[in-house]
Order: sequence, then structure tokens, then C-alpha cells
Amino acid sequence: MKDLIIFCKYLLHRLAYFKEPELELTVLLREASLQNICRKKINELEMNNQISPDTIVIIDSFPLPLCQPVRNYRTRIFNGLADIGYNASKNLWFYGFKVHMLVTLSGYILNYLVTPASVHDIRAVEDLLEICRQAYILADLGYLSRDLKDHLVQKGYHLWTPLRRNMAGAKQHNHWKLMAMRKTIETRFSELCTLFDMEQTLARAKTGLQLRIEQIVLAYNLRYFEIN
Repeated sequence: MKDLIIFCKYLLHRLAYFKEPELELTVLLREASLQNICRKKINELEMNNQISPDTIVIIDSFPLPLCQPVRNYRTRIFNGLADIGYNASKNLWFYGFKVHMLVTLSGYILNYLVTPASVHDIRAVEDLLEICRQAYILADLGYLSRDLKDHLVQKGYHLWTPLRRNMAGAKQHNHWKLMAMRKTIETRFSELCTLFDMEQTLARAKTGLQLRIEQIVLAYNLRYFEIN
């Protein structure tokens, strides 16, 4: 029964997206009847205080390279789907995809999105938040945008991103506690790559890649319930 509840929560909160270069969505797990069953069960558990949802979520992305950088312009893997993007943390260009994730403060993966590597993080925000019930969102400098912040306010979300050091009020705004909370998603990414080797894939078709990511996300979320 416990495993069924866990899987229902996973199906309810997780909609898998694969974005084509033209940014058309391929939506999975859209069975209305199944979602209604899952939602009814989760609401029952929340009323009994068996599930305590976080009020803060974190949004970020990480690269999913398909080859070594030296082969960026020669590879034909996922031709027409993947492309070349920049990994700022490692200061290198890579060919492949970018995985965008929405994670609770305690480490539960609510949603994810896979786009070509060149897609900017901001363009994935609205789709990631489609099923998000938490109002407070933490993000890094990659999501710093007045237009995005104003747009999310209209939808009932409050987006916090650090300010650049040369911006007015940055010292007061960039509170160390908020910075530390936001960085917890980097720990989640590290766990996904260390425990499940998520950055390494031998998939050569969209279905295979999708299946691999779905399996990893499911396994990670099941592990989350064991720990918590």
C-alpha cells in the first residue's frame, strides 16, 4: 500500500516534458482518471498530516552532454533535437540537452523539463510551474529578469534570485540563508549524477532517453520517501 501511495504521488506531481527545437510540448502521463484517483489519495493523506508539503521550491538546470566537447560540431546523435549550449559552471560549450528541474526544499523532484542545450533557463520556467502549488521560488542569477518576476507575480508566485554585486541593494538582498537554501538544489543534482550517473547516457533515441530519465527521477523520489 505504501508503495502505491508513493507512486500515486509521483504520478500526480510529475508530468514529463520533452521540448522540440520549436518548443512544442510532448506531454506524458495525462490520464485524467488516474490523476483524479491520485489527487484524491494525496488530499486524504495531507488532511491526515501524513504529507507535509514544502512551501518553498527551487528551480535550476544542469547540462546533459551527449559527447565530448571536441566532437560538438561533428556528432549526429539526436540530430535536429539536441544542439550546442554553454555550461557556465564548467566554462565550456557542450552538445546535447539541458535538464530543467523544480525541486522542493527537502529534495522532492516535482517536475522536470528537457530542452535543447541552447534554450535559456527563463524560457522553461512557465512550463515547470504548471503544476506547482508552492508560492515561493528560489533561483540563481540565470533567472534574474524583471519581466519574469512581474509575470510570475500575476500568477501568484514570488520569485527570488540573487542580485549582481554591482546592483543597488545587493548586499542586503543576497541574504546568506536564502543563498544557502537555493544551493541545496545543486546537492540534488550532484546526487542524481553520483548515485544514478544521470549525466552519462548511451541512449540514441528520444524514447530511450526519456525512459532513462523517468526511471532515475522515479528511483530518486522513492529514495526521498525512504529517507524522510
